[in-house]
Amino acid sequence: MRVLVLEDDPELGPVVAARLRGEGFAVDLARTLAEADRKLSVNRYDCVVADRAVPDGDSLTLLAAHRRTGSALPFLLLTALDAVDERVAGFEHGADDYLVKPFALAELAVRVRALCRREQPARPPVLRAGDLEVDLPRRRVSRAGRAMRPAVRGLGQQEQFLAEAAHELRTPLATLRLVVERGGSSDEALRLVDRLSRLVTGLLARARLEAGAQRVELVPLRLDQLVETTVEELPDHESATVASEPVVVLGDPELLAQAVRNLVENAQRHGGPAGAPVEVTVAPGLVTVRDHGAGVPVGDRERVFRRGVTVTKRSEAAAGTGAGLAIVRWVAELHHGNTRLTDAPGGGLLAELRLPMPPARPASSSSSHEGPGTVGA
Repeated sequence: MRVLVLEDDPELGPVVAARLRGEGFAVDLARTLAEADRKLSVNRYDCVVADRAVPDGDSLTLLAAHRRTGSALPFLLLTALDAVDERVAGFEHGADDYLVKPFALAELAVRVRALCRREQPARPPVLRAGDLEVDLPRRRVSRAGRAMRPAVRGLGQQEQFLAEAAHELRTPLATLRLVVERGGSSDEALRLVDRLSRLVTGLLARARLEAGAQRVELVPLRLDQLVETTVEELPDHESATVASEPVVVLGDPELLAQAVRNLVENAQRHGGPAGAPVEVTVAPGLVTVRDHGAGVPVGDRERVFRRGVTVTKRSEAAAGTGAGLAIVRWVAELHHGNTRLTDAPGGGLLAELRLPMPPARPASSSSSHEGPGTVGA
């Protein structure tokens, strides 16, 4: 039987180990929690004898950590802490026995042998309930013989999509309601309805693409005109200016419009006080959106493009819906492009959406027709 002794006293530790070896035990000695944890991770023991107070902490933390994993490895706490509440705390953390210093080595050996004789409950490698099966060693869950991981992943993707759809639709729906309540013009209401229709179309297209039921179709389009129209339709379009030149790219107009909209709205929401200016520039293969806020820390500039991360202040990134910039990154990658955040000259943040330029047509093929391309989601 193999025993791990955790004792930092340079005299007591070797004495305890020697006595237990004399009783026929194989003994390893550790003097810190870190050393004991390393030995426990690579060796199989029948019992642990642990002093409570060691240089790097209280062995109760080591005991509690092992109990959280479901381990039934016997622990005997060997300590000078003899108060009733200290002993109670030891047992509440999962200790099997508690021996107060000073103690008799013969008693310690008997207690360790008794703990080692205990039959540790064997946990079945596979748990079953009806047609549900949990394979613990392989970390696999199945139902009626079919793995459930894809179903769980698909459910998570559906929940993420619903959160992003709500994120996209909430503002135009609230604006439309205000227009109707105050008796606004029918032209304004129709404009908002058209915007909602385009949003829903884009959301459905994205859902089909992510599910693999549809392929994105890239068609030649005027990027400058798409950006100008998208910015003009924003509720707070007065704060955004567009400087552009004629640029043709291959892209999906709905998806690119959604990406541009998210970039500008993100700048308006987080790039300074309400109404702060936002400058949008369109150049060959590049859309930039500049704000005049505090910027995003360099360490967070990639994180904010992940789903589930949002910028609550321009000084920190935190968990949240995190849909806007994640969608921008997704659209860019579908178009074989990329996105990044950089410091704007003179202060503020510069968000870039880069798209590949279509190859120039040879003069000899000016009469030929090039159809749209398709790429997988």
